[in-house]
Amino acid sequence: MNKASIDESRHRFDHIANCARRTTPNAKRLLDLGCGAGNFALKLSQTFPFEEIALVDLSTPMLNPAVERLSAATTARLVP
Repeated sequence: MNKASIDESRHRFDHIANCARRTTPNAKRLLDLGCGAGNFALKLSQTFPFEEIALVDLSTPMLNPAVERLSAATTARLVP
């Protein structure tokens, strides 16, 4: 992935996080379907004080690192 693609992804995640904050400011739970490496859940966990984050991905090699990343970054209960 080149720098422009990475910057565009960050911009989109920021925009989605801002929209989520405006529409569901009191969100306590997150369900991330097709979570991949957990990038989106990680971004939203910086925006919301989630109590629970459920991560779902068909690829165990993607899901395991996502769980590890979020475990290190949040106090929310993780449900892989």
